[in-house]
Amino acid sequence: MKSKTQRIAITALFGILAFALIAVAQQPNSNLPVIEPFGGLTWQDGFADGFQKIKGMAGIQSITVKISGEVAALSLSADVTILSETIKKSKAFSRYEIGEERHQNNRDLDYKEYFDVKGVKRRYPFLSFQEVSIIAEPILIAGIPYTLTAIFKNEPGFGLAYPAKIFPLTSCDFPLVLRRVKLTTKSPGLKEHVKDINKLVYSKFAGYMLDGDASIYNATGVFVGRDEQGGCSITYNSHDGSIEYKCEEHNGETDRLSELYRKHIANLESQQFKNAPDMKSGL
Repeated sequence: MKSKTQRIAITALFGILAFALIAVAQQPNSNLPVIEPFGGLTWQDGFADGFQKIKGMAGIQSITVKISGEVAALSLSADVTILSETIKKSKAFSRYEIGEERHQNNRDLDYKEYFDVKGVKRRYPFLSFQEVSIIAEPILIAGIPYTLTAIFKNEPGFGLAYPAKIFPLTSCDFPLVLRRVKLTTKSPGLKEHVKDINKLVYSKFAGYMLDGDASIYNATGVFVGRDEQGGCSITYNSHDGSIEYKCEEHNGETDRLSELYRKHIANLESQQFKNAPDMKSGL
């Protein structure tokens, strides 16, 4: 039999090991790559990039564009020119053009302005185009048909970092960048395949799960994985099979683009007042 001292030592050792394992679990692996969205999409994809990649995904039979609740179906053979024409015909774009006319009369605006990489003031639709989505189906995952929804948002910093990826129209720019990808299903066969999907998600993203997230997964069946580098995440609900990729967290790609744009504006301001008299002596 082990002595009381030995039992205490062993108990203490297990306590230390358990604490160490929890501490490790609570720290995401900083060496892991950024969580990228589904199917070869990236968080640096503009609207045209995303459209071309999505319509080229295996098995896709239909693709639509959604702007402020208005949905327009497109052919799988549609190119970026047809995509541009579709946006121009939308009610949301009409509202933007009305807003542009109102600006001449000092009335409400439906757009915002930003300075491009050359310091030229440009504009992009705002109120009617806060989110633009591309919806495609079916996407087969473990034999289950899913609907993919890719959500893009206008960010001036994206237009600055990737000027070639701006989606241009004659009267405005669309610095649209991919920020969320949702995969949803209503398949009656999910029950038979959900274990397969569980394994797929867990095997690829288990290293991104914090200890608190592991507890949530065990209690609710909702898996959450987060990365340190890009501020991106994946959420998987094992009850309805839904999967969502997001890159909207702080300290990630969104903040990087915001900071890039802030520095750009600060540099333009500095150049503007480079030779102006400074009244710091008057303090």
